[in-house]
Amino acid sequence: MGDYSGLELDELQTAVHNALTSWGNLGSSEDELLSFLLLVQEERRFQEGRSDPLTLRKATNQVLARAIDELAEQEETEASVIRFRFIDEEITRQVASRLYVSSDQANRLQRSAIKNLSRILLAHERSAREVKLRHLEADLPPPTYTCLFGFEDATNLLVDKLRAQEPPWIITITGLGGIGKTSLADASLRRALRSFAFEKVIWLQAGSNTLSGEPLDTEESYSHLLFSLAESLWPGTPQKEESAIVGQIREILTTLPHLVIVDNLETEETTTFLVDKVRNWINPTKFLFTTRARPTGQSSVYYHSIDELSQSDASELLHHQAELIGLDGLAAAGIGDIDAIYATTGGNPLALKLVVSLASSYHCLKYWQTSLGAGLDQ
Repeated sequence: MGDYSGLELDELQTAVHNALTSWGNLGSSEDELLSFLLLVQEERRFQEGRSDPLTLRKATNQVLARAIDELAEQEETEASVIRFRFIDEEITRQVASRLYVSSDQANRLQRSAIKNLSRILLAHERSAREVKLRHLEADLPPPTYTCLFGFEDATNLLVDKLRAQEPPWIITITGLGGIGKTSLADASLRRALRSFAFEKVIWLQAGSNTLSGEPLDTEESYSHLLFSLAESLWPGTPQKEESAIVGQIREILTTLPHLVIVDNLETEETTTFLVDKVRNWINPTKFLFTTRARPTGQSSVYYHSIDELSQSDASELLHHQAELIGLDGLAAAGIGDIDAIYATTGGNPLALKLVVSLASSYHCLKYWQTSLGAGLDQ
């Protein structure tokens, strides 16, 4: 199937023409059924989600029929051309005769009708996508960044991996604390969501510590993941036996494509254990882990390791953060100052942001000291 994430009129016209041509064909391809349209996907759910050829064809034709009715309110003759030509399966000469026009005129009316019909569908589809995107993004935590530096290539790569309806089904982003794993995951999935390939996105935070302050062991981490995932899939559902929950999770995630993010894993042992556990829940669902430690002994897992920012990217980040908080001196810092900061912190984004924060605190302290001194002098 083609990439319809950024749907345009020209490509939709071709698809609509193919769908109309195959109006009565139960053996149509997914493209001929307009399966990439959210309008069609929603209609299929209305048809109780059955996937037999008759139901799939009926869902597509229902969407087209409503658009044809809307076209009739604007251009009744064009709507008649589509009904005569594709629903009644009349040849062009018969359509021309019924409308008292020439065959050439009938062909021109048909082209215009398909274009206007596609415009109607496109308007409704874009509206449906806006609503769907807002719904998907509502389940995400707020971004912790305003702009990313040095991650463009990595983001493009991960977006392609997430959107592909094929392996890898499990992706890990690894790196030191503060290196930008969560930010990269967030930026990548927000772009991937625009392909509308996922039923739902679920963002889970890895369990951190017990009440005594000790890290959760692997079994406790798995239990935390299991019940957090169940709560996201069925909010307010009464607690059940673990085996029953596992079965329900597997049924949903292997039937409908979800995107599940497990953020902020710390140890190699826990990461390896959880990656192994979710293998039973993949395809068409995908999992994205952010972790400080790469899991061992795992095949068919895509690994992306984050390195420190280059000096030029670090410089851009420093200037950007300084501008955000109005720290003019640092925002205008020259190469020598940046070199000195980079030599001390390296390219860790969190460390660079802390430098800006400390510089801001120092600036405020000096301001109050100066103001206080001036007051004493008076």
